[in-house]
Amino acid sequence: MTHHEIIEFIRTIRESFDGAEVIYKFGSCYHFYLILKTVNPDAKAYSDDNHVITRIFGRFYDITGEVERGNHIPVDYHYSHEKLKKLKFKLADLIDPRLKDSYEKLKT
Repeated sequence: MTHHEIIEFIRTIRESFDGAEVIYKFGSCYHFYLILKTVNPDAKAYSDDNHVITRIFGRFYDITGEVERGNHIPVDYHYSHEKLKKLKFKLADLIDPRLKDSYEKLKT
């Protein structure tokens, strides 16, 4: 994939549903890396212990598009990939607390 194709792919995901940017920036950023890795197997995950970004051919990306590397280092220095897979945005955290139990029951 070229840089332009990566940017277009990210834009398509970001615009696919309301809230995509929030979900993939605050809780599911590692899962966004996994999506990018699906279309570009050479992708690498980097983290600053707060947010995961994806390195592809020397450039860095998250759900907003191309980003600066900043203090991000390869995730292997912070977590195991298995632990990161368990970190997810939790829709139930946005739901009215009175409905949260019902939502949890739907998931099982």
